[in-house]
Amino acid sequence: MDSHERENQTDTYMAETDDNNSTGVTISIQLYTLRNLPDSVPQLVQRVGGVDNNGAPGYDAVEFAGLGDADPSEVATILDQNDLSAPSAHIGFDPIENDFEATVDAYSQVGCDTFIIPYIGPSQFSSREKVNELAERLNSAAARLEEEDIRLGYHNHNHEFQMLGDQTAYDVLVEATDDRVILEVDVGWVLVAGYDPADLISRYSDRVELIHMKDMTGDNDQHAFAEIGEGDVDMREVAETARNVADVDVLVYEHDQPDNPASSASTGAGFLSLVDGSQNLECIGISDIGGENYDGDLSEST
Repeated sequence: MDSHERENQTDTYMAETDDNNSTGVTISIQLYTLRNLPDSVPQLVQRVGGVDNNGAPGYDAVEFAGLGDADPSEVATILDQNDLSAPSAHIGFDPIENDFEATVDAYSQVGCDTFIIPYIGPSQFSSREKVNELAERLNSAAARLEEEDIRLGYHNHNHEFQMLGDQTAYDVLVEATDDRVILEVDVGWVLVAGYDPADLISRYSDRVELIHMKDMTGDNDQHAFAEIGEGDVDMREVAETARNVADVDVLVYEHDQPDNPASSASTGAGFLSLVDGSQNLECIGISDIGGENYDGDLSEST
């Protein structure tokens, strides 16, 4: 994508609408985006709730990257006060397998019914045998969580797309896991791995339930994170495929290394509001979001 295309995508993005959907899919933010801010988890939730304080679009939900030392009941109160939900969280295998009851209890208090395994290292994808071992582990955890009315999902990076014979390790994993193991597709990492994110979402549309709307540039050897709309991911195509083909539940904004996390959060909300299928922001560009003095800052929300 050249600079003219990136500028056009960022400044003149037009909202696509669905005839049968006036509100659009849920817009969420992975709180990992804000990890470098000097705030506790409750304070981060409060920040997210304040994104739209100055007239800009806001978020419907948050996706936790752990609760830290926060009291789940306090987090639940702040979510409610800010009209936010928490449908999903990134949770590693250890708390699920070794502290199951406490983990389920904590996240149930904040209304989270989808646990996503956020990362498994490259060595686990180096052979079909290892991928199948991982699949068994995912299947077992998913079956146990299903009894608590909680879904288990898997979030990809780029190393899952190494070739194992005539298939990628990701393909092997999807085939070896039960349908109850859902997919959270991180489109930035799919692109860096050399694949078309929209094609992947379409191929596994019956398993994809959440999308990480992460923009990136480059390839496996040299890549970088970008503000949404400024990288190489075709976010319009991704969003349309996610909504209309996969019928996803949530579009989740994430930026792994934002220069200004607070500003990036505001940019993410504004951008996703234009591609979520809602009908209340038609024909508005990113540069039009917010009032006269809108600067994308969350300083007033602390």
